[in-house]
Amino acid sequence: MKKTLFFDQAGPMLSYEHGFLRIQDLNPEVQAQWRMTRWEMFKLGMRCLLASLTR
Repeated sequence: MKKTLFFDQAGPMLSYEHGFLRIQDLNPEVQAQWRMTRWEMFKLGMRCLLASLTR
C-alpha cells in the first residue's frame, strides 16, 4: 500500500510504500529510497513536527 506523505507540483514528493520511504524530485525526475521501520518513520515525523513548531 502506497501512502503519499507530501506532494508539491514544483518539487518533491515523499511517500511510504512496503517499508520504504521514497523521495522523488519531479522536476527533473530523480528517485531515492531507503528502508525505514515504523519506529524510524514515527521519529522522522516527530522531528518534522517539532521543526515546524520552532520556526
